[in-house]
Amino acid sequence: MIYLVPSIKEPYTRQLEISVDIKLIKMLKKFYKSEVIILSEFKNLPKKSRLLVISGGNTIKKFSKKKTDIIRDRIDTFYFKQALSKKIPILGICHGAHFIAHKFESNLIKVQGHVGSHSITYKNKKRFFVNSFHNIGIDKLGKCLIKNSEANDKTIESYVHKKLKIKGIIWHPERHRFLKAIDKIELKNL
Repeated sequence: MIYLVPSIKEPYTRQLEISVDIKLIKMLKKFYKSEVIILSEFKNLPKKSRLLVISGGNTIKKFSKKKTDIIRDRIDTFYFKQALSKKIPILGICHGAHFIAHKFESNLIKVQGHVGSHSITYKNKKRFFVNSFHNIGIDKLGKCLIKNSEANDKTIESYVHKKLKIKGIIWHPERHRFLKAIDKIELKNL
């Protein structure tokens, strides 16, 4: 089973809603051939969980003190700690990748020009085009994280943990019409 942390929105005063891109659910089901459970409340993850996905949406607490972002940080932290203690693989997409990188003492900065399609370089060799919808970048990874790809401005676009099954992808593979080669490369081995 794959467990998915949704984003938090406040469309009306005092009304919080969870939000997940249906394309993300479909992509995860198809790629990992597993059911996807959306985490709508605090509960324990089964030890035999296939994967925890910390999805896009929201802004990490370092850059925002909005109520929705603070709530999202609590939820992300709750499930992140569980996944670490139970050795459940973790995939962070956009916000999720920023959140994980921050937890592992990476340096995050404000960036411009990261909305829309742009090229990245994978392992200092091959170039790919991906989509982005963020204004935060990672300019230096924590000691236990290894860069897989970077944007033209040298900010990190994907990374992996040196020892644990943890990956971060800053772009949104679910928003490509079809999974691209770079999406498949980054999604495998989790």
